Amino acid sequence: MKKLLLICLSSLAVFSTAAAQVQYAQLANFKGNTIQADFIDLVTPQVAVSRQTIPASDAVHYKAVFSNQNTQLQDFALSPKATVTLLTFPSLAPKNTTLENLRLLLENSDLLPSEFEISSIFALKITGTTITSLTQVNTRAVTGVFEQGVLISKKTIFNPLTLRLDFIYIYSSQREMKRDGQTMDNNPGGLYISNTNPALRSFAFAQSGRIRLLKNASEYATVTPQQLEAGLNGRDFGWLFSWETYFYATISDKTGQVLELRQGYIP
Repeated sequence: MKKLLLICLSSLAVFSTAAAQVQYAQLANFKGNTIQADFIDLVTPQVAVSRQTIPASDAVHYKAVFSNQNTQLQDFALSPKATVTLLTFPSLAPKNTTLENLRLLLENSDLLPSEFEISSIFALKITGTTITSLTQVNTRAVTGVFEQGVLISKKTIFNPLTLRLDFIYIYSSQREMKRDGQTMDNNPGGLYISNTNPALRSFAFAQSGRIRLLKNASEYATVTPQQLEAGLNGRDFGWLFSWETYFYATISDKTGQVLELRQGYIP
């Protein structure tokens, strides 16, 4: 779908009570009455810098950081009465659903109206060795940073770099797009792009910001704003793009600056 590069963590309990503890995790898959989870920590920006999860220059932009030091999956039993809460699109309001629907989402994220992605982070309430609730986390509210699909406007100023961005939604299937009540405006490479509000928004590019252009289908090169401008105007850096090419922008809520601009891949 569209979103965010989520940074992960390493220690275990984030909060605890006498009866239960809450841990952050990304979910893998169901195995009978158990679920596999990759546990994550929420740390301060300073700790994230010490772990080299984020550059030191980015610390000011984050309220907290997700960083994954141990990607080993762990199996946990699921209570048959476990509650599941997902975020709905586009309000991000929480909505209760069932374990069976969560199971289906892990197999096919097109099925339900939600902001669910395979990389979504959940707060798991665990009593003993049994999960009793799974609540999807609004990572933007926690970290203060969000990722958004964008088109770059020709009104952008490149020296100094002031980005004029048109926010868009990027889907991998028509059903996924219709699920969120969106309409298709473009269909590059089999992707479904919806641009319901073409209004431009202006963002300063952070002094430590990164611009990443595709060298091929999977590798990126870090370039300067001047090289980005040259590429938008036709220069070939390995993977051709234009003003119609979509990008992902990582933006700080705190400063309103773009921390990273990453070219999207069109098959």
